[in-house]
Amino acid sequence: MNESFALPHRDPSFLGRAELVDDVLPGYLDRADDGVPVVLNGRVGIGKTMVSSELAHRLHSRYPDVSRIDVTTAGSGQPAERIAACLTTVRGSTGPHLLVLDGVSDPDEVVRYLPRDETKVLITSRADTGVWHRIARVIQVPVLPREESVRLLRTRVHGLAEADATRLAGALDDLPLAMENAASWLTSGMTPGQVLEQLRSSASKILSGYRSSDFPRSLSGRLLKATSALASGSEEDRRMLHLLHALAVLGPDPFPTRALRGTAGKYRIRMRSIS
Repeated sequence: MNESFALPHRDPSFLGRAELVDDVLPGYLDRADDGVPVVLNGRVGIGKTMVSSELAHRLHSRYPDVSRIDVTTAGSGQPAERIAACLTTVRGSTGPHLLVLDGVSDPDEVVRYLPRDETKVLITSRADTGVWHRIARVIQVPVLPREESVRLLRTRVHGLAEADATRLAGALDDLPLAMENAASWLTSGMTPGQVLEQLRSSASKILSGYRSSDFPRSLSGRLLKATSALASGSEEDRRMLHLLHALAVLGPDPFPTRALRGTAGKYRIRMRSIS
């Protein structure tokens, strides 16, 4: 396989999601003999890329060729070209080919270019499921159970106490990507308490100074007031605050406000007027 389409190195410490990786996804792919793709769907940070990579490595012996395209780095207008180039490299192979398209944000970017032969297609996406349900078989990636989140953190960070891992997992809403980031902080010398403090302050730091023409004050000021309201609210409000903290540490850029509309996992986010 061309290196451009090779799988990333396998994570030897991958854990959790056993039923999804061992039974559900292989079963869906086995039945995908009509050109219909299988879509792993879920919110940001929930581990779609990790699951798809682990699955592809486990299924390597079942497919003559397994390839992967990171659509997020393909650039505008390029996903179609990369899909075509990838399929050209495996043309003539006997038996089915597994193609993983990671990070598809717009179904229209790829659907019309998908192969209609023996190729099995697995897509990861956080795009609206209503779009995907019309053209694919959709599987929702569940949040990690708390015990698996704790095990993930303690596996990544030698000597981390179970109580500290439990507190961190709760603050991070059991999002694997956020926990990987927290683990990197811990292994670099931060204490669990310092990481929790970082989580509490990261959202306002990330958004500090960002202003919108719609508001006279910076978004960070409004965020501080909003998070204070959530912190003193109901149990559901406090759980939502944990989710916002987790989202804030997933990257250096502000996450889009459109992500706060509608349903996120099992939470329905209620937009309140914060004046």
